[in-house]
Amino acid sequence: MAKEQGKPIFCVPNNIDSKYGIGTNELIKNGAILVTSSEDVIEYFKEILPKKEISDKKIDVKYKIIYEILKEGPHTIHNLVTKSGKNIAELNGLLTMMELEELIIKLPGEEYKIIE
Repeated sequence: MAKEQGKPIFCVPNNIDSKYGIGTNELIKNGAILVTSSEDVIEYFKEILPKKEISDKKIDVKYKIIYEILKEGPHTIHNLVTKSGKNIAELNGLLTMMELEELIIKLPGEEYKIIE
């Protein structure tokens, strides 16, 4: 049904000698997108979705310090506390709001980065 609707189909490959992997391996053989990590799915959508342009002028003043720090690259919350001079409670609130406003994304390992 997904193929008929023009939607992408993602499949995790299975062992070729496993009877449980026949379906997913057949889908991959017929054009489904092979997935070996979550990064594969993220990369797929990064390529097809329009990039959201965020200008520095649109960044709310209360987020400016954090945004400027994250321009350098991903940072842990502990690095952000040190560099911003904000306490962890205030910083957590700001980071949550920035995530909700799709300005930043939380990565594994408690790191944050700007959404590009």
